[in-house]
Amino acid sequence: MKARARRVMVLWSRGLSDAPAHSPRAVGRNASTHCRPCSCWLCSGHKDVPRKRERGFEEYQG
Repeated sequence: MKARARRVMVLWSRGLSDAPAHSPRAVGRNASTHCRPCSCWLCSGHKDVPRKRERGFEEYQG
């Protein structure tokens, strides 16, 4: 995990970023990290989302 991505995600989760109204997807894109929930530590709070290998190919294109 890139240090910049970790820092941006921490600031966003605390509401301290420049634009706290952005969605996690937008924040992830700007931090050069994940744009949707997966099985990593950033997204582990989303228990209703299956892991990458459990999802179909067409589900995580985009």
